[in-house]
Amino acid sequence: MIQTLRKPRWLRALAGAFVFMLACVWLGQWQLGRYEHKQAKVRAIDRNYAAPAVPLRELLPTTTTGVDDQTLWRQVRAEGRYDPNPLLVRNRPRDGERGYEVVWPLRLTDGSVLLVDRGWLAAGEGAASQLPAVPPAPTGPVTVTGWLRWGETDLDKAPARGQLASINYTIAQEQISGPVNHAYLVLAAENATKAGDPATGLAAPPGPDRDQGWNNMSYFGQWWLFGLVAIAMVLYAARREHLEEQRAAGGLPARPVTPKKVRIWDEEDE
Repeated sequence: MIQTLRKPRWLRALAGAFVFMLACVWLGQWQLGRYEHKQAKVRAIDRNYAAPAVPLRELLPTTTTGVDDQTLWRQVRAEGRYDPNPLLVRNRPRDGERGYEVVWPLRLTDGSVLLVDRGWLAAGEGAASQLPAVPPAPTGPVTVTGWLRWGETDLDKAPARGQLASINYTIAQEQISGPVNHAYLVLAAENATKAGDPATGLAAPPGPDRDQGWNNMSYFGQWWLFGLVAIAMVLYAARREHLEEQRAAGGLPARPVTPKKVRIWDEEDE
């Protein structure tokens, strides 16, 4: 068997299978990391979501303090005034309908800006280039409560003025004057009006995603299994060739000849 595996073509096949196995191990580890990340997020939701609201600066003392597992989906309270114009986050379908998340910059009393997801707005029947009319936000001082979230991934798409490809505070900063907090708020209520109230003209923003990552754990096992199967297939094929060589050299008895099964219609023809 070892002599067969030393042949150049089997060495190449084994090397290829080994490289494939390493790739499978890496992909499996990546899926395991995704599973662990989602599990940590669900634990943070379970721990934080129902906690009472606290002042924003109690959890995020500076504008550059980011959200972590201890503050994700914690409810906070902040005061300020909404900017005149919102930012529409594109490609946010809901129940099969095109729409936008309406993110409104809230200027806090300390001069910084907090992005507030006030809710969802249907795109309407017009073309994608025709933006829907956005119901106005409250004017004057407003007290908001809502849940903290870390910013979304930068999708590397240049948005039109007044729009965002994702709720990313770094990209939003390009369209907003003043420092933007490194977190955004999913609105629960503003003054005495709850998010999603018909008076706002918006559907409530989405709640927490409780995906626990079991699919990722399944993919982790599958990738590792694929890597082992690749090695096993090469070894099995090499062993078959080794046995055939042994039979050809007389070291092993020839394969027994299996008699051909006579089919019923063949018997009828005789």
